[in-house]
Amino acid sequence: MAKIKEWIKTHKIAFGGIVVGVAIVGLIVYALVGSFLATKRRAPGYWASKQLLESPSVSLKREIDFLGERKETGGRGEIEIREGSMEIKSKNAEGDFAEIKSLVKNYQGYIERSSKSNTNLYTWINLTLRIPSENLLDLVDELKRRFEVKSYNIMNYRISIERELDEFEILKKSLSDCERIRNEIKEMAVGKDKIELLMRLTEKELELKRRERSYQREISFQEKRGKYASLQVSIKQRKSPKILPENVWNEFKDRLRKALENVIDTLKNLIGGGIELFFKAIQIAVYLFIVGIIIAVFYRLAKKLFNKFFR
Repeated sequence: MAKIKEWIKTHKIAFGGIVVGVAIVGLIVYALVGSFLATKRRAPGYWASKQLLESPSVSLKREIDFLGERKETGGRGEIEIREGSMEIKSKNAEGDFAEIKSLVKNYQGYIERSSKSNTNLYTWINLTLRIPSENLLDLVDELKRRFEVKSYNIMNYRISIERELDEFEILKKSLSDCERIRNEIKEMAVGKDKIELLMRLTEKELELKRRERSYQREISFQEKRGKYASLQVSIKQRKSPKILPENVWNEFKDRLRKALENVIDTLKNLIGGGIELFFKAIQIAVYLFIVGIIIAVFYRLAKKLFNKFFR
């Protein structure tokens, strides 16, 4: 060992050359071996032998688990949306509603929703109209000509359904793969693994179908929004205020008359029929008294209103 150290000290240049040569040879050998192994991996037999090390059930389980996973796909799918709102001042809300209903049909549209509400002062009819997008502006112009439009608003914008379309295509492909995997499972020998794989595949298939229906509904909804524009119409009618109902006086007289007749009948039964004439006179007197009070009240009220507004 001492001789080797002594030789290295006296022959440093030679020793350095030997080290560099060994390193170069090692790199060449490493490159050749790596190239050989890469060529072998690309050969069909290599992957066949690798898959033989993995059981069919494990391979199918992995394939089932990855069904429906998102992959890179081509992007597309923009939809133009048209929406609007309008408020109409009306003197006859029901009549205007019937006219708008007929008018919308002329523009190949329909009423999607309608509602009516009443307060002491107003009647409101709210409509959601669906019209082919290309007819929306024409319908708005027609409504402006026929009705007293207080305000209106039209919006145009675009939405993207690229993600929904891509997911839908992936799910369709995955469902077709389910059939292929099912056929492969059927070819397996009967056993625990086969039953487990069939159950796992069925659960996955149900999940994929549920997701497919969800995306299909969303795509159909957005496509309908693009094809049919939406117009919210509010019809507002102001009511004529009434202080008293029309039949309040007749109803009051009927109730008063019935009450007095009941009192007279009761007294007649208690005292006898000889006093009938007396109570008839009382009945007439009570009628006249009540009518006089009502006339006096209305006279004073009318006098106050007249003095307030006309003097």
